[in-house]
Amino acid sequence: MTFLISLFSFVLVFVIVAMAHEIGHFIWAKRAGIRVLEFGIGYGPNLLKKEHGGTVYSLNLMPVLAFVRLAGIDDENDDEKNCPDKEKYFSKTPLQKLKSIVAGPLMNLVLGFIIYSLLAMTFGLPQIGPVVDSVAKNSPAQKAGLLSGDKIVAIDGKRTSDMAFVIEKIHESSKKEISLTVMRNNSEVDIKAVPVYDKKLKAALLGFALKTENMKYNPLEAVWAGATKTAYLSYMIVGFLGKLLIGKIALTDVAGPIGIAQFSGQAAMQGLPTFLNLLAFISINLGVFNLLPIPALDGGRIVFILIEWIRKKPIDIETENRFHQWGLIVLLLLVAAVSFNDIARFIKR
Repeated sequence: MTFLISLFSFVLVFVIVAMAHEIGHFIWAKRAGIRVLEFGIGYGPNLLKKEHGGTVYSLNLMPVLAFVRLAGIDDENDDEKNCPDKEKYFSKTPLQKLKSIVAGPLMNLVLGFIIYSLLAMTFGLPQIGPVVDSVAKNSPAQKAGLLSGDKIVAIDGKRTSDMAFVIEKIHESSKKEISLTVMRNNSEVDIKAVPVYDKKLKAALLGFALKTENMKYNPLEAVWAGATKTAYLSYMIVGFLGKLLIGKIALTDVAGPIGIAQFSGQAAMQGLPTFLNLLAFISINLGVFNLLPIPALDGGRIVFILIEWIRKKPIDIETENRFHQWGLIVLLLLVAAVSFNDIARFIKR
């Protein structure tokens, strides 16, 4: 049963985020006058297919992900022969191309923003509070005298209510003494300890956890909370990818499709709010990741559009697609590598 829940949740998550992505491409391609040959859900043989307004809408056997086929963006197929050049991707201006490509990742960010805004109005968004929930045995925090129930009000003499700042400060302070000021029984107490570097997490830790609570907002505040959450996560994802690129984070720490399926199943069993949080998180991840300037991703397409803009002349679409084909091979190898890591982690458990 757990396997079936994980599988269904995984499929549902990726169909939703992929559909949002492809709807972005679909809408802005249509606005630019680019013919959309097909909008499909899933891959493989067609289960259902209907043509409307020059576009084939299909539901396919393997209901994972979604796709759009734009005229003139790939090597010409038989169904493009009757399409006039003015309706093909390569005939459009750089700005029109840019809008149709950027719209996909942007829709993923918008989906994340909408979900977080709705959660903020209904179930509430999880917030890390200043109250210590637990202290690990024999940790630097316990040895320094930190207790469950202490409320953090300052770090290194700087008063703050931003626990993300406190956590980041601790993570960056390996072998450096940290001073925490906490409220305990209506009195302020100073706790001094040296964080210990954790090789697995690649961060310095004191060994305590903070309480998390859901905070609800009125509609206007919820919109701002959703925007803030989306922007913060996007910033964190870029930082994570940067650390991955320079080797501060190992590829073995990245979850692949199998790991995401496990997370999806766990989130589904924990209830709708947790599942929606995961859905928003994955959608924002997909949006940010797709903007990377890597061939086969939307960011790779954007690089070629910018080159065209600068040189006032498009690069031959067949040449561009060869770059994307090689990029796709590299991405598939990376997916295979992280999937192998997922399996190895699963076996260890």
